Amino acid sequence: MPNSKTIVYDDDGYQFEKPVNLATGAKVSKAVQINPGAIKAPGSKPPDEVSYGALELPAWEFGDEAVEGNEESISCSIKLPNDMDKTVAPILNIGWATAGAGAGNVEFELTYVYRALNEDMTAGAQDTITTTSAASATAKGKNNWSSGNMEAPDTTDGSLHLKLKRKSSTANDTIAAVITLLGMTFHYTSNKLGTIT
Repeated sequence: MPNSKTIVYDDDGYQFEKPVNLATGAKVSKAVQINPGAIKAPGSKPPDEVSYGALELPAWEFGDEAVEGNEESISCSIKLPNDMDKTVAPILNIGWATAGAGAGNVEFELTYVYRALNEDMTAGAQDTITTTSAASATAKGKNNWSSGNMEAPDTTDGSLHLKLKRKSSTANDTIAAVITLLGMTFHYTSNKLGTIT
């Protein structure tokens, strides 16, 4: 860690130099909430946009499609935060629920790409992550699906574009019912002493 020197005085008034350590980073974990209302389903196999619970919360309901070609998906875009440390891999978490308590596992497939200015916005995904998550032990209880570490963006990237599909036709998805997506959270590392943007 670099340091600098500053002039200080002792109890007798004598002047001397004292090294002072200067911090070069202050990294903290932060998150961006992506509400269901900000999520779209423009693809050929969209889930149903529904009102969920007594408070009529916006949500997306994915069916238990047995044929791969009928699997449902949603999409969204995220502006990368100005204070994001782009050397650290982010994580996407998904809040979801199903009617049955402990009804089995859901499998989601996340495909995504980062983009910078002047890059082709129609390019295919740069990475695909497929993992499962077990249903809550409480009927209609919220549970969390995590992507694990995604690829870190390049320093010039300014946005993240993603597609999330329920892989209901696979043997790993064992919930024979609809599941409800309640929202997503983009977790990243912030460098609070980073560059001014």
